[in-house]
Amino acid sequence: MSEKDATYDGIGSAYEDYASGATLKRAESYSVLEMVGDLTSVDVLDLACGTGFYTRLLREKGAESVLGVDLSAEMARVARQHEAEAPLGVTYQVTDAQHLGVLGSFNLVTAVWLLNYAESRAQLRSMAESAYANLAPGGRFVAFTINPSFDYRISTSQKYGVRVIGEDVEDDHFVCHGEFVVDPPARVDVRRFSREVYEEELRAAGFSRVDWRAAGVSTTDLEHYGAEYWRDFLENCIGIGIVAQK
Repeated sequence: MSEKDATYDGIGSAYEDYASGATLKRAESYSVLEMVGDLTSVDVLDLACGTGFYTRLLREKGAESVLGVDLSAEMARVARQHEAEAPLGVTYQVTDAQHLGVLGSFNLVTAVWLLNYAESRAQLRSMAESAYANLAPGGRFVAFTINPSFDYRISTSQKYGVRVIGEDVEDDHFVCHGEFVVDPPARVDVRRFSREVYEEELRAAGFSRVDWRAAGVSTTDLEHYGAEYWRDFLENCIGIGIVAQK
């Protein structure tokens, strides 16, 4: 069992609480949907799908089909429960994204908070290779991960729903120690690589182009919470988007 598997098998309900109330999730989902664009006639593979938040959202926004994949059996169980309660025609599979094999030929592969669980460059490349292998020619890989430039000493991101407590240096990256701001708090650790490492490993996996996309906030949320509330998020954002082209 991997670190991510063990972590999320133990905090499935806590993650649900976080996802349902955190403003970070609102801004993150707005940013992800901006990156994926029009989903008409698009077949999607959603890696690190968790409890199915994006798997279901992408289907609701018009995707032709969506397959969710996650390493955690507990997260997949919750995702399937949501599907049983409100069927959308999405399916789920418990599989390691590092050793995915070919599940199909998809127009779009998404990975929201997957790449940050790579514990080495080799694991990061394996994740990228899995995404590449499952994309049709011309397909896109859309990822959302921890921002290489994020500095928890400036702002911990606590008010948005995730608190970064500290960091340790490990080989060529940082290990960020954090927790979901729920009751009780749920611990989660992620890896923060440099932009250069992400780009090199994605290109080594075969991607021809890698673009970075800053996270944003919807006009509705900006007006509702106010510009001052979002200042830390926009100036020192914990998350960032990556769009890689096959």
